[in-house]
Amino acid sequence: MADPRKINIATALERSPWFRRQTPQLKRALIGEAQTVSAEAGHWLYDAGEEARGLYGVLAGSVRILVRMGDGDYALANIVSRGTIFGYAARLVGKRRLVTAQVRERSTLIYVPESSLEAIARREPDLWLHFAELASEHLLAATQAMVANARATPAARIAMHLRVLVGEDRLPVDIAITQDELAELSGLSRKTVNLVLRDFEAQGGVETGYRRLRVLDAQRLA
Repeated sequence: MADPRKINIATALERSPWFRRQTPQLKRALIGEAQTVSAEAGHWLYDAGEEARGLYGVLAGSVRILVRMGDGDYALANIVSRGTIFGYAARLVGKRRLVTAQVRERSTLIYVPESSLEAIARREPDLWLHFAELASEHLLAATQAMVANARATPAARIAMHLRVLVGEDRLPVDIAITQDELAELSGLSRKTVNLVLRDFEAQGGVETGYRRLRVLDAQRLA
């Protein structure tokens, strides 16, 4: 009988378009080396500048990706949820963490140690090229978000971030994000976010709740 733990990992990671494109051999290798770990809200997975010791993936819950600013404070850059693989980019650029990752809520993650990645790379020599492809996709998404935050209307900025957080999930779907976090991601005030969300709610696109949003209609966001 198949290992239920590995079925769970495979099901979660198949949410990632990048993972779905990989060969069956590479998928099996990553799943086979993955360790399942649980973490509570507020736990720091790693900090910018630390030596990279492996990659992570989200099976359940969410993780805040933070950028350390010049004054030592942290700015929210992204929230990653179920199916997202992260923490691999440092392997491509000096083996030092580029950002900080903090568990946002009680979460279940996978962890693939550096030694396991090296073992996979010996069997799958193109592994790092595949991760470079994933890094390029994430960089493009971050650039698009930055441009949108600079040029788009408040409603368009918020709709874009909600669509990214929804991903390919079936609607309706709950998104674990606060209005403060959405304001930080979109470069807007909380008051503006609140007004936009009220408008979306009146149009039937979302439902607001405590520390969560329910997205009802992706077409309205589009």
